[in-house]
Amino acid sequence: MQNRKSENNPWRAAGMAGAAGVDLAVCILLGYLGGKWLSDRMGGEKIVVAIGALIGLFAGIASVIVLIRYFLKDSK
Repeated sequence: MQNRKSENNPWRAAGMAGAAGVDLAVCILLGYLGGKWLSDRMGGEKIVVAIGALIGLFAGIASVIVLIRYFLKDSK
């Protein structure tokens, strides 16, 4: 019987890709909702919503980087 390494497992790669996509989408959504909430408090400034979504995007990218580093470290 052949011994398979964890880094060659296609299910592990699919799980990482799915987790990265969901993580990024959730961060952007939370940034958008936070910006919308803050915009409503400030009198309806639309730029605040865009800034909130961008902050969510950057937080999501940082989170995906941490996730990928975790999966790569775990496979060694």
